[in-house]
Amino acid sequence: PSLGRRAWQQVALLVAILPVLMLSIVGNQQYNNGFPLWSQQHMDMTVAGFEVPVTWLQAVDALLSTTTMLASLAFWRWWATRRREPDEITKMALGCFVAAGAPALLMIPALAIEGGGARISLLWSFAYALVNNIGFANIMPVGLALYSRAAPRGLQGLMIGIYYLHLFFGNSFVGWLAGLLEVMPGSRFWGLHAVLVLAAGVGLLAVKFLFGRVLEPDETPAPTPTR
Repeated sequence: PSLGRRAWQQVALLVAILPVLMLSIVGNQQYNNGFPLWSQQHMDMTVAGFEVPVTWLQAVDALLSTTTMLASLAFWRWWATRRREPDEITKMALGCFVAAGAPALLMIPALAIEGGGARISLLWSFAYALVNNIGFANIMPVGLALYSRAAPRGLQGLMIGIYYLHLFFGNSFVGWLAGLLEVMPGSRFWGLHAVLVLAAGVGLLAVKFLFGRVLEPDETPAPTPTR
């Protein structure tokens, strides 16, 4: 389709923020990549004499992901009845700030391990998954809504496909980051992930303040039908 200047600006900005979106998911994606390996090495997986399979951690994560997404949707609907609902970029930035707390939490048991402590409790895995999923519920689905709404008419399908590219690049980056577990102490490893997700939140706020008007809804009034 023929695009105007504003439409081209929207397309360019939606493509340009993909690296920021890539950083926003590193904490979430690492839960299914490097975290199981780290858990097997340092976490006490025995509960009442039963050895909990590592794969169960992903099952719990999936359950928490669904629950927190529904809870997030309900929360913002409730919020909208009392106050003005934030735009998508702001929600995603807030999600990043919350999600950054998940790997930051793991710095606590990691420091204990490095201090010569025993294996850490399985509860740290649930804490990581819960905090991460609260944040992620305001990143991934909200980003999809942003690309669906802000994409120029006729390009919504293409832009949604482009949006999912951040998962491909993010998973590739997370795989590389996981290799750092062999050469980096756990506290620094998880601290690095917290900083990257936090940086994504700061980056999203910068996009909002510098280019937010480009992604604002088109408020051009519809023509009044004539009789």
